[in-house]
Amino acid sequence: MSIQILWWATRLTFNAARVFRHTMRISEACGDAVLATRALRLYVLTVGKAKLTGKSTDPDATWVTTLVWGSRMLCRLSLMADPTSGNRGMDEAREAGTILEKAKERLDPEDKTLRARVELAEGSPRPRIVQAYPRA
Repeated sequence: MSIQILWWATRLTFNAARVFRHTMRISEACGDAVLATRALRLYVLTVGKAKLTGKSTDPDATWVTTLVWGSRMLCRLSLMADPTSGNRGMDEAREAGTILEKAKERLDPEDKTLRARVELAEGSPRPRIVQAYPRA
């Protein structure tokens, strides 16, 4: 029920980024990977576009922290992917790598804690594999 309320709230509030962040975490904790991934993609899209227009409400540190969390979530999902479903796991790992690249764009080099989180997320095995074997 709380997830439905959060999803409904994204359409009626100017704080949609905050609602997306909470939706991601709650959905993943409840085991709804599809909704968590959808909320992550919408967060990246809305906050990314808002930043381009100069109207972003999320500070860079929040953006980086959220994208690192989302990247790690996608890596976990890629490891749990069903091998009979094709290359679904690799697609999620590629998306995790792309999200980490977006996080690095707004990473403050002086913030050692955030830099360490990004480096730790980069050390996940799946993004490294994707970098070694990019799509043709």
